[in-house]
Amino acid sequence: MNGVGKRDALLIAQLAAGNSHEKVAAALGCCTMTITRRLRDPKFRAALDEARRQLFEAAFSRINAAGQAAASTLISLLSRETPAAVRLGASRTLLETSCKFRETRELEERLKVLEERLATQTKSW
Repeated sequence: MNGVGKRDALLIAQLAAGNSHEKVAAALGCCTMTITRRLRDPKFRAALDEARRQLFEAAFSRINAAGQAAASTLISLLSRETPAAVRLGASRTLLETSCKFRETRELEERLKVLEERLATQTKSW
């Protein structure tokens, strides 16, 4: 991690992984007050936030990559050979997910238009 020492990097890795202050302190041989003190440092906090963001992005990428397989599985569950209760659940999931995707896309488009209008208004001032 750029800009932090080896000890801080270990601390950040433990905290970013979601470990409690007590667990991190025990693992690194420090006290919880050290962790609390480090969290008050804006540079340390920024490095921790970045580490958490990177972990989230990695997890999201894995989920996104599995999306095609999940969609195929749900679609395959719609076949007549599948028990009715399972088909109903798959249908419900597909419809709910489709609605959420559509709503998200519409909101993204509306936000883009608003941002463009704001940028135009800001330039004219």
